[in-house]
Amino acid sequence: MEREFEKDYLAVCRGWPAPPEGLIDHALDGGPGKPQKKPAQTRYRTLATAEVDWPSAQHPSSRYALLCCTPLTGRFRQIRRHLKHLHHHLIGDSSHGDGRHSQAFRMRGVHRMLLHARRLSFPHPLDGRRITVVAPLDEGFARALALLDLAPPTRHDQGA
Repeated sequence: MEREFEKDYLAVCRGWPAPPEGLIDHALDGGPGKPQKKPAQTRYRTLATAEVDWPSAQHPSSRYALLCCTPLTGRFRQIRRHLKHLHHHLIGDSSHGDGRHSQAFRMRGVHRMLLHARRLSFPHPLDGRRITVVAPLDEGFARALALLDLAPPTRHDQGA
């Protein structure tokens, strides 16, 4: 509630968000059985884009973007639902995604949702100094980036 924790996620989404960075300010319900909508905000920044020759619907190619997403609130499946709200569905998301694009990645050996908890930063409970933990990419996420010919983000690419 005091927003002392900071979280950055990497996400691969369908399409190229415009503008390439911004704030998604869209209220969300609390999930199944919790219909009351509450404020929800996610900051995003496009780190890279790719276009591959995988046909989709009426298009001869498919476009994808690598995003850094920072939730400013903590709602149920917030990033997934916010990207859907922008019509830039998260790849591999069977609940809120676009099955055609997720299937294109599965056919190429990527069998996971392309959302990665990249960085967590919080104050130490005893002395308040900032603790930051950065998680490396797993094999599936790295494979997806390689399919798109995108380089993994560097440390300075963190933060939205």
